[in-house]
Parts: sequence; structure tokens; C-alpha cells
Amino acid sequence: MDYLQNIFGKTVAGAYSARANPDAMVSTPLLWDELGDDLDPRDFTIETAPARIADVGDVWAAQMKERNSLRALV
Repeated sequence: MDYLQNIFGKTVAGAYSARANPDAMVSTPLLWDELGDDLDPRDFTIETAPARIADVGDVWAAQMKERNSLRALV
């Protein structure tokens, strides 16, 4: 959970987008079993993301196939 994205008026970093910082960390969807005390966001960078996606796949692929209803949101 990136609590810094929960600020009024803040734009949201999309999944798999690189952050504008010197470490070039990548916003990375995780599997539930990856959450734990040893989780370090610095492990997900533009250098490591391609290998992770090749290994784990696109974690959000199934959810992104479902359409969202704008009517339900308003």
C-alpha cells in the first residue's frame, strides 16, 4: 500500500510505471503471499521489473480484462 498516493488532489502512479526518483523504482502489483516484513519497495526498479514480470507474469492481467462501469462510480 502506497499511503502517499492517498492524498487529495494527488495523481496516482499507474501499475508498472517508473517513479521519478534516482532509484527509478517501479510501481509493482504484488501477490498476497509476497506481503511480509521482508518486503522492500527498493527491490522493484527498472532494472528488476522485466525479470519479475517474466517470472511472475502480469499480476493484474485478469482484473484489467474486466470493464469498469462509470455509472457505478458516480
